[in-house]
Amino acid sequence: MNAIAGRLVAASPVRSASRALVHGREGRTLQVGLMTLGGHQVAIPVAHVREVVPCPPVLAPSLAPATACVGSILVRGTAIPVLDLSLVLNIGRTDASAGVIVIIQDGERLAGVMMDAVSGLARLMPDQVQPCHYASTD
Repeated sequence: MNAIAGRLVAASPVRSASRALVHGREGRTLQVGLMTLGGHQVAIPVAHVREVVPCPPVLAPSLAPATACVGSILVRGTAIPVLDLSLVLNIGRTDASAGVIVIIQDGERLAGVMMDAVSGLARLMPDQVQPCHYASTD
């Protein structure tokens, strides 16, 4: 996870995506999808966004051990673990069931990330990205 321009947070449970965002080449822009989470702007590299689906009223159980894993969702026959990053980042959410789940992909690995809403796309310069400090709960 990385902070962008002081207020944007690039969220990805896939470490390679986070490293790629932080260590982009000088002069090249990074294309990110912008979302909101608990009143904060969140950016996810578009190369890792597979799709966005509405958040169901109730998530299926998940066997994933991570504290932020709040359940799972079935998308076209595939069970995908769903993460609530507001638990890791200690930011509040208004109504978890009213938002969306951003399905992110790194190779064959999939994860869903709960967000309040999708707000658009942006291109950022690598120097706009800085590390985000968060407390690990696992």
